[in-house]
Amino acid sequence: MKNSSLPLILYGAGQNAIKELELIRSNGMSPLCFCDSDAKKQGTIYLGLPVISLEQTIKKYKDFEVYLTPSLTIIKRKIIDNLTKHGIKIERIINCEEEHYKGCRFLESHMEAYTSKIAICGVANNEMNESPFVTFQENTHCAEIGAAISQWVSLRDRLIYSIRNGIPTKCDGCCCIEDGWWATDKKIKTLTLIANFQCQLSCYYCGLGNGTLSVEKESDIFDWKCFVESLEKQNLLSDETVFGLAGGELTIDPRKDELLDILQKYKLAVFTNAVVFDERTAEMTARLGNWLIISVDAGTAETYKQLKGLDVFAEVWGNIKKYAERGVTINVKYIFLPENSTEADVDGFIKEVSKIVSNDIRIVISSNFFRQSPHTKEQIRLIARMYSFSNKKGIPVTIDSTYKADEIEMIYKIAQAVS
Repeated sequence: MKNSSLPLILYGAGQNAIKELELIRSNGMSPLCFCDSDAKKQGTIYLGLPVISLEQTIKKYKDFEVYLTPSLTIIKRKIIDNLTKHGIKIERIINCEEEHYKGCRFLESHMEAYTSKIAICGVANNEMNESPFVTFQENTHCAEIGAAISQWVSLRDRLIYSIRNGIPTKCDGCCCIEDGWWATDKKIKTLTLIANFQCQLSCYYCGLGNGTLSVEKESDIFDWKCFVESLEKQNLLSDETVFGLAGGELTIDPRKDELLDILQKYKLAVFTNAVVFDERTAEMTARLGNWLIISVDAGTAETYKQLKGLDVFAEVWGNIKKYAERGVTINVKYIFLPENSTEADVDGFIKEVSKIVSNDIRIVISSNFFRQSPHTKEQIRLIARMYSFSNKKGIPVTIDSTYKADEIEMIYKIAQAVS
């Protein structure tokens, strides 16, 4: 990590800085202060260190090294851009192993694995092109799975090279392609297993359709253990790789224990609807680095039933509370849709989250991955309202990568005016 005697500055006085500060101190480093762009944080003390602006940092220390504390790649890249614009050399950012070029945030570090194919991403609508993929055959053997992964890597690397060098590809025109900082190791940072679990709900905006998925055929033809071992043999994973378990409802699926056993040494992001409370899922996700992602998408029982098809709004929030009491880190998602874009739902959702006493719960604002038109001005206003009110109540809140950079900037601007 740090390899010089220059002063060390932490950039980002946020929640993730707690574990990052512990990490760098355990490696024998002693940071002098936090640097943060939030004027409200500047001039305060956070975790025993002063918080100052970037301009003050440059004036006070002149030449220094920076450690980025945020966990979200999109935030890190914005910070890197800001630092380099202020004349700070990339080699001074000690936890940045990236290059700057035109690329795709999914292509560079993500994989989506289904029981019949491996895809680069799940992007497919009128704004985004269908993701390139490699298919499996029925009764796929372990050697064939390894060969398919190798084929996927070759496809990914060719696409990265082509996009970087302006060579036409089927990804041309996708809004996920942007100039940015990209990791040089090309390891898979996030890997979503779309396992076609059964599900009790029938959300119309779910990419898998409805709650009638069957697991019989998929479980017969796919060997998840072999799949993970093949990824390891090809050195595509790291200790930081996060496996997302999605595609229905894991907690009611007969393959639940098998999959959790296979992935027990990795970080997990388990997508669940929380219609039921599952003891094994609670135990696994209560471990350090694991979390649940629960897409509630409503602040009233009426809207929840309309969106999900079941009248279990109260039960879901009760189970979320149980998970929180077990020490599980929880991301409660709100996917903004025409049906839930009301003040009653936004305020009701924040109210329900605020009832849960936990330092490990956050709100994630999201959008329909397959939306075919921009949010309306009213929806943007309501998103800003949720962002602002959550901050006022001390609830950590983030806007995920389903939003474009210009949308996020607009939301932040309106939220500041609301506050």
